[in-house]
Amino acid sequence: MNRTPDSPHIAYATAGTTGPRIMLVMGLGMRGAVWRPQIEGLQNQHRLAWLDNRGIGESDQPEVPFRMRDLAEDVLRVADALDWRKFHLVGVSFGGMISQELALMAPVRVRSLTLIATHPGGPLGLAPTA
Repeated sequence: MNRTPDSPHIAYATAGTTGPRIMLVMGLGMRGAVWRPQIEGLQNQHRLAWLDNRGIGESDQPEVPFRMRDLAEDVLRVADALDWRKFHLVGVSFGGMISQELALMAPVRVRSLTLIATHPGGPLGLAPTA
């Protein structure tokens, strides 16, 4: 896996070399590699990226409390490391919440948003901010 250059370092991987760019954001407590079946099915016609969210897998462990916005910024840092100015965004479960936050904070970068088994959060600071 690759890692973003700045701290906290976020681990990410890619597959595919042609076609639309798709960023895959996994849910709570799961490594990005859980996307493997989708990666295998899409990599011949798409450029894919996935990551281990902060505190998961090969990404840095958080030293201080963080917000949903921080996780969304981590995804953007991965996109920046790949030089992806615009991309399709797919999030499942908690990754869908992160993806909603990202779409609200950087709508010009998100070509489309696909949400799987997720919700918008709640009153305890998990809701996307806009």
